[in-house]
Amino acid sequence: MKIFLVPQASMNPSLPDSMIKDIDKMKGDAIGDTLYSERWVLKTLMKLSKEYSNYCNPDDYHLETSLEEDLSVLWDMTIEPAVAEFLMENNVVELITDVITVSCSPRMNEIMVGILGNLACQEQVRQKIGENEDLIKIIINQLTSSDSPTLIQVMRLINTCIWNLSDKNSKQSNSSDPDKEENESCWISTLKTEKELLQQITCFILASSRNEELLKSTLSLIDSLFNVTDSKDDFFCKTFSTETFVQALVEAVKEMTKGAEDGNKSMYNKEMLKHGLAHWISLLHRLTSHNIGVCALGM
Repeated sequence: MKIFLVPQASMNPSLPDSMIKDIDKMKGDAIGDTLYSERWVLKTLMKLSKEYSNYCNPDDYHLETSLEEDLSVLWDMTIEPAVAEFLMENNVVELITDVITVSCSPRMNEIMVGILGNLACQEQVRQKIGENEDLIKIIINQLTSSDSPTLIQVMRLINTCIWNLSDKNSKQSNSSDPDKEENESCWISTLKTEKELLQQITCFILASSRNEELLKSTLSLIDSLFNVTDSKDDFFCKTFSTETFVQALVEAVKEMTKGAEDGNKSMYNKEMLKHGLAHWISLLHRLTSHNIGVCALGM
């Protein structure tokens, strides 16, 4: 929601003085041109910083209701660029890093990664994440979670950060920004280092998950990985060119299309199926682009 102030002289009748004062007061505490309160956001961040250590015990990790509600509202707010900028000014990435490093609460981690995913829609945030190898490793390690909502947000976050990246070697001849190039290579080099973890987890999800949104998110992430390196390298495509991955793709498409012929899918699920199948077809096409993939397909 935004405030649009009209000069008092142009209004008929003019605004009462009390209303003008109220608007000025709201605007004074507002973040940018939104009606979101700076004070409320800072209060929520302080509350999080004080209480997140309470969720380090794997036997007692249920998120307290009021904290969950406040963090959920904050998550929704972060789609606003002005809010994202304000949070960055208040070191929210560092706080989120501290939280997800120690938290045993799936809901806490889902919200934290979700907030980071919204923030990563802003280029300056993606750059900040790309400069932090430790944070990248922490994000990738969240793929070991057994919580589907958290995994969906992790897939989304990684996808947001890498979808438009190219390998350092493919950018070298065209890039005029060495720092940006280095940031991109940090993501790619870390993902390459964690290739076995990526392959193991994504194959397991595709082969066994019954969560259609998670299946679609996983296919989307792998599709981005296949396109993150140049055709000379094709690192991730070759890494995933295994019979295990192909079989996982088969199981995933079976699950996604279940009930489609009977018309038992909602409009939302039909759209999800459409996007999921688009990624699925793209992956199969990429596998046929080199001999290792062709062999994995049994062609």
